[in-house]
Amino acid sequence: MNLDDTQSFGKAVRAYRKRQKISQTQIAAVANTGTRFISDLENGKPSVQLDKALKVAWLLGIRFEVADPEVPYPEIPYPEIPDLGIPEPAAPDKSAKKKGNKK
Repeated sequence: MNLDDTQSFGKAVRAYRKRQKISQTQIAAVANTGTRFISDLENGKPSVQLDKALKVAWLLGIRFEVADPEVPYPEIPYPEIPDLGIPEPAAPDKSAKKKGNKK
C-alpha cells in the first residue's frame, strides 16, 4: 500500500483498526490520545501530531520502511506489538431462549 498523503495514511489506519475490531475509543485509550485525534488521523487531517500518529500506527501493526535503495537503512528489528489488553467480543449465546409469555 502506498501512503502518498495524509488521506491514504488515514485510510490505512482505519482499515488496520477495523480489521482488528478495535474501536476508536479503545485505540485512543491505549495510545494515550483522545478519540478526536483518532478521528482526525483517520480522516486525513494534515496537521495531526506526527509522534502520536506514528504511535497509533505502530500499535495497530503498521510498519514503514525506506524505499530508496540509495538511502542507508539500519537493520533494526521492530519491537513486538504490545498486547493492547482489549478483550475479544463475546459470542452471542445461541442457547438462550427468548423471554416472554407463551400460552
